[in-house]
Amino acid sequence: EYVDYGNRTGNTHLPKFMLNTFSALATDYGIARPDLRYSVKNLNQHDNKSHAADPLATGVLPGRSYAFAGKKPTVVKDDDTPVETGGTCVATLYASGGSIGYRPMLSAD
Repeated sequence: EYVDYGNRTGNTHLPKFMLNTFSALATDYGIARPDLRYSVKNLNQHDNKSHAADPLATGVLPGRSYAFAGKKPTVVKDDDTPVETGGTCVATLYASGGSIGYRPMLSAD
């Protein structure tokens, strides 16, 4: 029995009206577009590595993946009773999650 645990989170997109507003303010009034670039750990995947994001250039705010938890797979009978050999099923458990993209952006320095 074998289980490969891994999880990814999705992205949040900046609304088009925000991108258009930033561009219009820069064009009409000379107000610089905000610098929304940041780098934090575990964007899209819990790997304890820092990843960079540039939402103004891409329109994407990556979600942050939380640490996952799981139990090793166990061979069981049809009634979920664990057995050493001769089982007919494998029982396992896995939980994961993450946040929407605004949260890691707002928490970055």
